[in-house]
Amino acid sequence: MSMSNSSYYDYHPTIQLERPVVLGGMPGTPYREVGHYLASLTGLSILDLDRWLEHQVGKSLWDFVQAEGEEVLRQKEFEYLDRALAAQPRGLLIVSEGTLAQAANRSKISDSAGLVYLSSAPTATYWHVRQQISERGPRYHPHVPQPLTHFDVLRPLFEELDRAQEDADLVLAMDNRSVQDAVDVIFDALPGLHTARSDGSA
Repeated sequence: MSMSNSSYYDYHPTIQLERPVVLGGMPGTPYREVGHYLASLTGLSILDLDRWLEHQVGKSLWDFVQAEGEEVLRQKEFEYLDRALAAQPRGLLIVSEGTLAQAANRSKISDSAGLVYLSSAPTATYWHVRQQISERGPRYHPHVPQPLTHFDVLRPLFEELDRAQEDADLVLAMDNRSVQDAVDVIFDALPGLHTARSDGSA
């Protein structure tokens, strides 16, 4: 089989998507790790919405919220989410729990993308996030209410994330699941996740 020098180095994903596939989930679940692993496996482009926002505003999301307020962040988040979902070629998009907690964002994602949601038990999530904040500081979880003194602090966020889980095309319980296993499941499910909806249903 002959191959030109240029084609050998050309970059081509092994899968082409009709619509983006969004990855998100409960705080502390490895949706970012899963997304990057899946991107390396498929060759699909990948965009982390939080990291893109931080690049655009020139500071961490935590610092941006302290300076500008939560409402300004949500406006920018919706704007950049809209741009990310419309980007070509279609690829993988990582969104945080803060993004999924907003009804307008969930509606936008539901209209134009497949959503993979990584779930975990709320009590386990609470203790896991508390430990991460204790070890790395509050900036590590900019979308989690602070100070995280008891479980009820997270209850409003969890209630919104329950709605995101209900909207998801694929839900993976991560309490006893490895990153590798999650990637394998999502890879097998990609043909259905990226197919464009024709009737408004998954």
